[in-house]
Amino acid sequence: MWVDLDDTTSLQEAFSATRFGALRFNELDYLKSFNGGLKQRALLAAKECGGKVEAIRKVYSLCQVRCFGFYFSPVNFYFFEANDGNMLFMLAEVSNTPWNETHYYLVPMQQENVNFEKTFHVSPFMDLAMNYHWKVKVSSSKLFINIENKRESNTVFNATLALQKEPLTAQSCRKVLKTFPVMTWTIVKGIYWHALRLFIKRVPFISHPGPSHGKSNNTH
Repeated sequence: MWVDLDDTTSLQEAFSATRFGALRFNELDYLKSFNGGLKQRALLAAKECGGKVEAIRKVYSLCQVRCFGFYFSPVNFYFFEANDGNMLFMLAEVSNTPWNETHYYLVPMQQENVNFEKTFHVSPFMDLAMNYHWKVKVSSSKLFINIENKRESNTVFNATLALQKEPLTAQSCRKVLKTFPVMTWTIVKGIYWHALRLFIKRVPFISHPGPSHGKSNNTH
């Protein structure tokens, strides 16, 4: 869901019309280690990552919501719009399972190539000796996020999210629920199912490197 953090009422109204109240947006599911409302927490997280938030007018969240009471999301994104209407940067809130840790990456939107050293343990089948390469594009109707994990010049892993915006209505919420009836459960099931397949294939298992590489709220 794409949420204007100045106006979450319309989201709640749309969700209330879904069957059995199956979808629910709970602000307490996000950015848990910061205080205040969700917009304030997003601004605090971005500032802690080195973002200059003084000129920020709007904050939008692209996030998973609760589905039949269950919430899990590997990553949520927060977009920061300046007074002149330009998107200045994006904050990625990355979570891992089963360790339940959180890490933040701040991606400048005005920069063509954004690379970060991987510093957060996510998958037990990929080590930290690689870089994240980000490409992010946002328009009034479309959104594109691409993340490549590269070791030197070789791509180890590539994930792309390409979305077309639709109006937030009760009808569109029911459509999403019909297409993805138990999205949050599906995410968790997919993570562990693919992990099992990799384990059966004898892909080397990499243990968690320890607290120095997995502290909640590390920022980069």
